[in-house]
Amino acid sequence: MSSNSKAKYCIKKKQSNLTKDELKQMNKEELVDLAIRLQAHNEQLRNIICKRKNVCTIDTNKDSSGTCKKDKKSKTRKFDFSKCNTRHIFIKFLYFGWDYQGLVVQEETDNTIEEHLFNALTKTCLIKDRQSCNFHRCGRTDKGVSGYSQVVSLDVRSKVNSDSVDDADEFPYCRILNSVLPNDIRILSWCPVPDKCSARYNCVSRTYKYYFIKGQLNIKAMEEAASKMVGEHDFRNLCKMDVGNGIINFVRKILSACIDNVSSDTKDDDDIYDIYVLKITSDGFLWHQIRCIMSILFMIGENRETPQIVEKLLNVVDYPRKPQYSMALNYPLIFYDCRFDFEPNWKYDKEDLRDVLLKLQKKWALIQVKCSQVKDTIDDIERTTDIKLPEVQSSGLFLENYKTHKPLLERPTCESLESRIEHYVKRQRIEMKEDKE
Repeated sequence: MSSNSKAKYCIKKKQSNLTKDELKQMNKEELVDLAIRLQAHNEQLRNIICKRKNVCTIDTNKDSSGTCKKDKKSKTRKFDFSKCNTRHIFIKFLYFGWDYQGLVVQEETDNTIEEHLFNALTKTCLIKDRQSCNFHRCGRTDKGVSGYSQVVSLDVRSKVNSDSVDDADEFPYCRILNSVLPNDIRILSWCPVPDKCSARYNCVSRTYKYYFIKGQLNIKAMEEAASKMVGEHDFRNLCKMDVGNGIINFVRKILSACIDNVSSDTKDDDDIYDIYVLKITSDGFLWHQIRCIMSILFMIGENRETPQIVEKLLNVVDYPRKPQYSMALNYPLIFYDCRFDFEPNWKYDKEDLRDVLLKLQKKWALIQVKCSQVKDTIDDIERTTDIKLPEVQSSGLFLENYKTHKPLLERPTCESLESRIEHYVKRQRIEMKEDKE
């Protein structure tokens, strides 16, 4: 590596992350050096996270110089789980994911819903650790996505014997966990289930909702397009293909898809400020499937595409490659409901649930007041000037630039499924066998 190239790299590194074009200009030695630096940085981040997770006595076990005292009495006593009863249960909870990095635990961050959930479970000694609690989740949500009735299954410490049927004597699981969880993650209920029952594998359907402003959107056209998705189809053109994780089957069955007006203050279909929601139920969803679907529905609602575009995108024989388009935003999406192959006997604490409702009402009141302030400001400016907004900016929920809209079927396409499979097979990331899930 020349001295000039070294200097150039150092400057870029200090300024900002390197762009794709800048990376292409780097030679092999520079790329190797960058990879080594990134590995070292990732290792530092892992160490930081591990230190945060470690449970130890700190200030009380150190003298004025910071040296740990050798006092056996000051050591934290470990909870003896071998002396405890355990039972397998479902836990239903809600969360607002707007400020979190997704539901699932991740190595690079501790700001996930499950990270807080496991911290609460271990802090209250309901589980020993994540690895030993037989944990399964019903559905996975990404960064910014919320959940109203997410369900997980796990083994927890129990107050009663395994053969007891009186759950009134059981630990108040909801109250215990809500006392240590953040306010935007709330346990709603729990229920005992058989040991082999799984929140993931016993789930037969999942329902999501996506909220949006009507504005000037053509709701009837969007409803017609949504109805065309019902049934069993190959949705490779309406999702983000996750071939790298072994997903090569993109056939899913949509059980229902409808668009409803959910505004509480008015049901006037001509009100451009009305809130609408897409409610969609399936036996399973693909990565970013609903956000891709909403992006297409927004294009149809803006009359940039016709409802017939859905039929063409679902026809993977004639259109095997996904056109390039942006997804709808994440925060209006919520994991709304899930159904199982049996009817869970949910148990809840009335007093604790009342406290949950009070906190939700306070959150709603704060957000509603902010919305009213912004809306009144818009009305005042329109009333005192000759400027009138032609439409409500519902387009703020998706990233397509409609000033230069190009029809979907005329756009560049993504790499085909076959070529992606071939790529990952060569890298020995996947094997040539169809995913049954």
